[in-house]
Amino acid sequence: MPAGNVTITPVFEAGVPDVIDVTGITLSTTTETLSVGETVALETFVQPANMDPEMIWTSLDPSIATVDENGVVTAVASGVTTVTVTVTGNGINAPVTATETVTADTAPALTITKSISPSQVVDNQQITYTFVIQNTGNTPVVATD
Repeated sequence: MPAGNVTITPVFEAGVPDVIDVTGITLSTTTETLSVGETVALETFVQPANMDPEMIWTSLDPSIATVDENGVVTAVASGVTTVTVTVTGNGINAPVTATETVTADTAPALTITKSISPSQVVDNQQITYTFVIQNTGNTPVVATD
């Protein structure tokens, strides 16, 4: 192919609009429950599927959960809020929105593991129970007697 300039001229067919409106947007889920500090990326589905519109993400209460420009939600404090994505941009006559309810929990999440030794007891032999309590939640647990 010889070197030189290439000119590309778009051709529009008669009766085919050059602007296609977004007809809808949905989220992969409508509710999320997160622990404080946990994140989740919300997945969107735009109709028609070949559209790549601008999306604006907002949280009704950022003190409970924040959302970034990519739809990643972070639980900040205990409570419930709504995250909204709005589709806008060139060629869109009216914004299209979808919402998700986000619940952020603060609570301990305890796991108790029990073991016994020895597994069989004979006559007056001593038996030992061992309990391991692990907190995988985001709230400390205070041991009391």
